[in-house]
Amino acid sequence: LDMSDQMMAGWAYWDFNFGGWFPVDAAGDERPNMDLLVRPYPRRIAGRPTAFGFDRTTGVFTLDFADREGVTGATEIHVPPRHYPDGWALDLSDPEGTWSQSWDPVASVLSITTDGSGRSHHMELRRAP
Repeated sequence: LDMSDQMMAGWAYWDFNFGGWFPVDAAGDERPNMDLLVRPYPRRIAGRPTAFGFDRTTGVFTLDFADREGVTGATEIHVPPRHYPDGWALDLSDPEGTWSQSWDPVASVLSITTDGSGRSHHMELRRAP
């Protein structure tokens, strides 16, 4: 999955065998590998992505993207609560007042809207202290 992030490639996992890597057992209980498969990812990027990744050890998700002419709307990050049980903190390279955020707790989606000024953006999402 780290390699998929490095390539900025989407992926899906399919296994219909209750042994091996299947994420749940025959009783429907999660196996430990579920934490490997469920991770933060960009659902939608308002611009051109240049890099993203998730460090399971530290819980830091990073996203770099650049504004793109004609692209509007919010950048959406899926933030699974299992990796951020006490919440999360967001750092964005943009100056204060040039961006905003909103949180959808039902979908576990963080939406970030920038001012579209043509700059590049770097964001880090980390576990709350």
